[in-house]
Amino acid sequence: MSDFNSTVVKLGGKIELNDVREIAQGVELGKKFHEIILKISWPKDVLYKWKDENSEIGMVIYSVDLGVPIERIDKTYYENGKYDKCIVIAGTDHGLIVIPPSEVKSDDPFVCLIDDQIDDEYKKWLKRKCKYSEFIKNLQIHSK
Repeated sequence: MSDFNSTVVKLGGKIELNDVREIAQGVELGKKFHEIILKISWPKDVLYKWKDENSEIGMVIYSVDLGVPIERIDKTYYENGKYDKCIVIAGTDHGLIVIPPSEVKSDDPFVCLIDDQIDDEYKKWLKRKCKYSEFIKNLQIHSK
């Protein structure tokens, strides 16, 4: 995970000794992932973007906020309960980066985009199987 840690530092994050991220009560994550994600302190007011802006992902995600509270989506979050039990780990310019319910116990879970403007983007991300560590490694600073 040292490669991951160096990526976090390059992006301006800090690996803290104690938990610093806000996590909603009742949110359960894989033990190793829980220990990693809660100890990352992301700089305030810094947004990130996908390195390859011309890729399929780069054209969908313009800006990412890694400092959002970690919380579980419940049935009332989206009208039809479609994303019930997904765990929010980042916000984007028009959606959320989430961990699907099937991945919450993983040490390096797959992440998906719930796009408020493109309905099938979540399904595309499920097929893409982009791990959290891969997602972070493909970001760069967008704005401060």
